[in-house]
Amino acid sequence: MSRNEPYHRERTFSALLAIAIDAVRINQTTVVTRDGRPFLLKRRRGGRGLIIAAGNVFLRLSHSRIVMFPNVRGWQAWELASFRLLYGDSYRYEAVGRDAVLTERLPGTDIRTLLAQDRLTDAALRAAGQVFREAHALHSNYWELDWSHGDPHLGNVLYDSEQQRAFLIDFETRHEFALSANERHADDLLTFLLKLMGSDHTGRWQGWSQRFLEAYDNPVVMPYLRKRLTVPFGLERVLWHTRTNHLPVFELRTRLMLLKALTETLC
Repeated sequence: MSRNEPYHRERTFSALLAIAIDAVRINQTTVVTRDGRPFLLKRRRGGRGLIIAAGNVFLRLSHSRIVMFPNVRGWQAWELASFRLLYGDSYRYEAVGRDAVLTERLPGTDIRTLLAQDRLTDAALRAAGQVFREAHALHSNYWELDWSHGDPHLGNVLYDSEQQRAFLIDFETRHEFALSANERHADDLLTFLLKLMGSDHTGRWQGWSQRFLEAYDNPVVMPYLRKRLTVPFGLERVLWHTRTNHLPVFELRTRLMLLKALTETLC
């Protein structure tokens, strides 16, 4: 067996996993119009109970620290509670029946699209860091804990250049309740940063990460984030492959070392 064979097997498995995740989207989102304004109608697809149960087994075994909602009403309540907590009465939202939520479409373009179109700016990363900081300072009465997102990848963070403001969207998962607030907040940062470093091949990810963390500006969370900046093993590394767009392990390790050095300057 060649030296690279284990890596190629791992990469193939993670690629298949990513395809499987994309193929079993548990919610379907459509754009609708209400009173001349765009809304997003998100509805739980039927027959997703077993898929969610299997997905939660993988999430637990891969030490993801998050879970999906097997109960439709639980997801519906959390989605609306998060939207209400973050945006109050600034935007409209409501439950639709027993399996859907309707939320006003927030302004801006997601970070993933901006990066793909070479339109991502330092201002967008600073706004993203600021919205994470503000959101993490909120207390959710719904779960009686300090709020965290659970899956804030680049597609779940919008940036509106006119307002120079970022928005968090899509609250379909939650963190494990046993985690402390600092652990959950560090995990949110890690998820965002892994996607950022894995999606950029120009070297700009490092400066963008610095802008993001400087705007987040919470030295209490930095040690918890820094502790996570090591390449994991087993299924957790497979999960990280999907989160970093299959960065080779040696490249991932190098980028994590650079990011770790950055966090040390921010404490």
